Amino acid sequence: MGKITKIMLGLNIVAGIAGIVFGMGLKGDLKEAETAKNDALTKIEDAGKGASGLKSANEQLKSELAVVKGSWASISNNWESAKAGLITAQENLKIATTEKEEAQIGAGKLQVAEEQVRDLTEEKNALQGVLEDYRALGSLEEIRQMKKKAAKPKPANPDGNGSDKPKPPKPQPTAGAEIGKIVSFDKKFGFYVINRGTDHGVKNGDEFKVVRAGNLVGKIKIADAQPSVSIAEPIKELTRQQLQPGDILRK
Repeated sequence: MGKITKIMLGLNIVAGIAGIVFGMGLKGDLKEAETAKNDALTKIEDAGKGASGLKSANEQLKSELAVVKGSWASISNNWESAKAGLITAQENLKIATTEKEEAQIGAGKLQVAEEQVRDLTEEKNALQGVLEDYRALGSLEEIRQMKKKAAKPKPANPDGNGSDKPKPPKPQPTAGAEIGKIVSFDKKFGFYVINRGTDHGVKNGDEFKVVRAGNLVGKIKIADAQPSVSIAEPIKELTRQQLQPGDILRK
């Protein structure tokens, strides 16, 4: 065998061995590449599934967000309504408070008016009683004539014919006896009218105790005695309370 032939044969053997080795390496690389490909496809599939899940979650989140927005809008509307209702309630409270104050003022005025009417009624009744007492004394002219007669000294039977007959003695009140009663009070001038006069033995300057329900309530002094009635004034240091019509007079 020639030298060249040996060299060629050696190269062929080396090439065959290299081919075998290369083929074995390439086959291994192809297997690894296939495995990597399968892994990549699996990952892509998983990523697709993840993206689909993410998309679903995103859609659900959008839906929930829309619900929240709707609830927030409803809450905002309710809050505005509540705020408006609160303002209305505060205004109504102010109106009610004003009306209450006005009602209280009106009630106070009404009470004052009622008291004034009551006082005027009492004063009217008292004046009516005084008027009746004065009417019992006679007319104004008669009272003037009585005062003139009382002021003039009477002649002591100048003709001596006995025409002036002695008058019967007037009754004299005894100590502790009931003399009469107070019939009215004059608020303007502060005097009392009693239902007894000179015909009953009452005279100017007489003093009488005033008794009510068996209790001593004051004392009066006769200022002007007339035949059937008299005018009396209270003795202030002995009269601590207002005397009333119906109070009894005692000697």
